[in-house]
Amino acid sequence: MTRAFSSAREFLDADCPRHNACIVIDLEISGMDALEFKTALLARGLSIPMIVTTSLEELQALDAVRDLGAVAYFRKPVDRHALIDTIRWAFSNGR
Repeated sequence: MTRAFSSAREFLDADCPRHNACIVIDLEISGMDALEFKTALLARGLSIPMIVTTSLEELQALDAVRDLGAVAYFRKPVDRHALIDTIRWAFSNGR
């Protein structure tokens, strides 16, 4: 099942699966930045693999993505086949 959220806060307030999940998130999400979002997840005891997308220049984004502990990073526009393969990889690795 796939669910979309308009903001990080909406996700955090929702009743979402906590296992067998993967988050695809833009580095510049509305309401809070991705690092704040990751901190909020960890404060709730959630360690859900994150795949980050961004339109930022590569060097700017790489440090932020590393700080998030993301399993993958894509610069926009994102190749949908590569994204789907990465989501499958995240699930198959038990993350």
